[in-house]
Amino acid sequence: MKIALVMPPQRTASNLFTVIHELSQMEPHLLPIFDFFRSKMIDFRNYPYALLLLATIIDKKHEVKIFNFLDRETKIKDIIKFQPDIIGFYTCASDILIWVHEVARSLKRKLGATIIFGGPFVSMTPEQTLLTTVCDYVVIGEAELVINDLINFIDGKSNKLPQSGVAYKRNGKIVIKKAIAVCPKKIPIVDHSFLDLDKYKSIHIEISRGCPWSCPFCFINAFKNEWKDYNYRVRNEDDVIKELKQISNLTDIEKKKIYIVDSNFKAGEEKIKNILLKIKKLEIKTSFWAATDSLISYEILKLMKDVGFSYIHIGIETASEGFLGELPKIPNLNHILNFYKKLKKLRIVGGAEFVLMYPQQTKEDLKRLKCFAFQLQKEYGPIVFQPHLFRPYPKTLKTFELIDKNWNSPQSFLEWGYLYRKISLGKFDDETNFTKDITSNNLQSTLKDFLVINLMGMEKESRLIRGFYSEKRWPSCNN
Repeated sequence: MKIALVMPPQRTASNLFTVIHELSQMEPHLLPIFDFFRSKMIDFRNYPYALLLLATIIDKKHEVKIFNFLDRETKIKDIIKFQPDIIGFYTCASDILIWVHEVARSLKRKLGATIIFGGPFVSMTPEQTLLTTVCDYVVIGEAELVINDLINFIDGKSNKLPQSGVAYKRNGKIVIKKAIAVCPKKIPIVDHSFLDLDKYKSIHIEISRGCPWSCPFCFINAFKNEWKDYNYRVRNEDDVIKELKQISNLTDIEKKKIYIVDSNFKAGEEKIKNILLKIKKLEIKTSFWAATDSLISYEILKLMKDVGFSYIHIGIETASEGFLGELPKIPNLNHILNFYKKLKKLRIVGGAEFVLMYPQQTKEDLKRLKCFAFQLQKEYGPIVFQPHLFRPYPKTLKTFELIDKNWNSPQSFLEWGYLYRKISLGKFDDETNFTKDITSNNLQSTLKDFLVINLMGMEKESRLIRGFYSEKRWPSCNN
């Protein structure tokens, strides 16, 4: 069988607000004019690692092709030309759901292919997805244990559907088989040869899966609510080394950046330490990036520096004590200060992700967050700050709280997509604005401020920007 695996584009609609937002994150995706600028910034969003994982797992008797719409070059006509029997779409909580809905419907009509949706979003909304799209099957959770059995059923090679991790319609009813977590030993060595690695500046690799924390707005919170055995797992050390060696054989790895896609690269510190020691022995002269949390030890950070890690980011999420109370991963703001102090000592560039428009957030919270970021950049920079917009994720604790307060959650796959589009375009109303008193104008002003704070961390602009900020913009931050 011919199987097409589709990674949707980064974004499907734009306006002035989205340009401001992406610039504030130092990740301008939207316009070709930004291509040169983007090459100087963090560019790790374009690698379709989740689909590489699937392509590796699928039985080699099938012809598998990845269609990566993140790279601007892939077109719908390329899928039609391939004439697939099965088309699998990756989904996440963004306005790409609109694109997935429309493209899947069009390809279903033109090709008659079996449509499979997977990814974190549909894992939480399998019934809604099956009832309101042309999707034939939803893969729930991690696909390794499911995908070949599902393909064999579709191909007529088996009369049994998987007994876990899949949802489908039968005799007018929705059947949902809950997912189970994959044993670390069964996480495969991904075959990166499905892609032309010379086209990518950044290459992904997975070392661990899951996260020990359960932040109330994160999809991992939803996963843990849905299946109790979804926990933090570290891959086999030798498999990680084999995958890095494979990448070295496929491309000039010294010209690439290796991004560790783990949600939290540090939770099992002893296992992570052993893997880092083995990577160090490879003497790969390249730049590694990863996400971790503020509780990581200096010993592990020092070892990461020795291996070649040049960029490490954490989710600081907030500077407000009330919000911090919901986040056990951050005991207090001093942990964040100490984390960036360690990075500066090791000469590692830091990253900081946080949430804007969080439920009950206030204008005073925004000011506090900006001042905290200003302090961090001035004392421990360079730091890349990346503001994200709160979006309700199905079946998370925070979304359940909103529903309890009479928020009307979307009732279809497409409605979720339009909700996320309104948020991404900065259109905040009773449906999308869950804060106490923040307006769209307040938000735009904050995003512009974070663009300037980020520029403070850039060596050439530093003196001018710092002087402008300290003297004119926020005199209250210096008190």
